[in-house]
Amino acid sequence: NNNNNNDDDDATTNNKKKQTTTEYLIDVPADTADLLLSHLKQHKLRRSKIKISDRSDELSVHAVYGTLNAEGAPPGYLAAMDPRHPSLGMRILSVGDDIVRDDEEEDDDATNNPNESATTTTDDAITPRDKRQTRFETLMNNFFPSTPGTYSVLRRLSGIAEGTELTSRTALESNQEFLNAVSFTKGCYLGQELTARSQFTGVVRKRIVPVMMSDVEMEVPRPWIMAGMIQELG
Repeated sequence: NNNNNNDDDDATTNNKKKQTTTEYLIDVPADTADLLLSHLKQHKLRRSKIKISDRSDELSVHAVYGTLNAEGAPPGYLAAMDPRHPSLGMRILSVGDDIVRDDEEEDDDATNNPNESATTTTDDAITPRDKRQTRFETLMNNFFPSTPGTYSVLRRLSGIAEGTELTSRTALESNQEFLNAVSFTKGCYLGQELTARSQFTGVVRKRIVPVMMSDVEMEVPRPWIMAGMIQELG
């Protein structure tokens, strides 16, 4: 009997060691993060071990244009082509703890250096996300210079809505069937009946479309040209 009990204990211990934690990161516009968090918590079972939290101040998200290769991301980064449309480029998440830790060590070294102490300032308002943003820009500056605002422009030129822009619109009105966002063969989701009926009849009375008005002498930024070429090839 003693041998049997020991075997049971060993099996229980091995099962505990095999338990792993799976983490899912949801990338959404900042103006809808609180709304999504509240929605997910409403559907969380009381006794479940699922933990849902907003990590907006801890992680950073970046978009890179001019490449279709999302492989070989540096340690601490997750990279993939935006699944919605090629013109949106490569989506990169800065998630590694070492990225922030390295910045903190550099700050400590600068603070302890007498020659630099006079120019060193400490700002408690700097969040881990800010540090990640700075580190990423430094890492990519020689290959893909920072161009703030490019993502928003390219997204709108592609007719892609997100965040609060999707409010009160059906999936087909916001072009979701072209963005790998809707399946007509599986799943059960809010609005599925209306979406399936519209797709079956082929009647969509209104859609989000891109409209751009500009000066004919305006110089088009290089990232826009690259995105346009990728879109034509895509």
